[in-house]
Amino acid sequence: MASIKKTPNGSYQATVYIGRDANGKQLFKYVTKPTLRECKAAAREIEQEKEEGKLTNIGNIRVAAWIEQYLEDNNNSYASGTIGLYKIYLRCHWKPFFKQMKLKDINDLHINKLKNELLGKMKSSTARRIMGALSKILKTALKDKSPTKDIKLPKANPSSAKAPSTEEFIRIHTAVNGTRYEIPVLCAGWCGFRREEIFAIRPDDLDFQNGTIRIDEAYAKNDQGQYEFGPPKSENGYRTIKAPSYLMNLFKKVMPKTKVVSIKP
Repeated sequence: MASIKKTPNGSYQATVYIGRDANGKQLFKYVTKPTLRECKAAAREIEQEKEEGKLTNIGNIRVAAWIEQYLEDNNNSYASGTIGLYKIYLRCHWKPFFKQMKLKDINDLHINKLKNELLGKMKSSTARRIMGALSKILKTALKDKSPTKDIKLPKANPSSAKAPSTEEFIRIHTAVNGTRYEIPVLCAGWCGFRREEIFAIRPDDLDFQNGTIRIDEAYAKNDQGQYEFGPPKSENGYRTIKAPSYLMNLFKKVMPKTKVVSIKP
């Protein structure tokens, strides 16, 4: 709740609390208007922006503190593995680079320097992921004033990943046929499921009448290194896939025995 006082010249000044900096110091935004009504309206607007995460006047907050707060506030908006990865970026790259720097002090020169430092010690694709995550987080804080907006991300390295040919996959299937690895191998090869999605398949995800498998969870490591159920990697991860009858029959044999596919990550 904002506090409002009348100034000696007859106008009104509102003091609005907007948070704390990295040292725990309270931060305030001030607004002055000629009438009490206008001052109250302006104060309410600031409070609304704060509630909606639109407040951009947070320059005195340290970069590392803002990122930590962002990850805490958006913990349920990302897969647990993604949050864990971003915390590694913060600990190993962002915090050592920005140190005690405040949001209002960073500019495109700092961002470009960080990018070049990363490119000097890792693959371009890895640097691209780190810089892309930073750009998203800073844009949340600084909106169109973010110093990352005009910085081009490093180019992605050509992928060295190679999908097995039909003949190779047949040999892989033959090798795991009848073992506990058969279901996850077929889920990956035939349905395109990620490992953490396979581990999260439950009985109610299987529609034997229509021959489909629903993916709405992932079983992955959190930032504490412990496995837990959470959302898929992205919004596109929520999907229902038509599966071959052979795979569905394998699930029929496994699911009555356990609530989750009994395969350790």
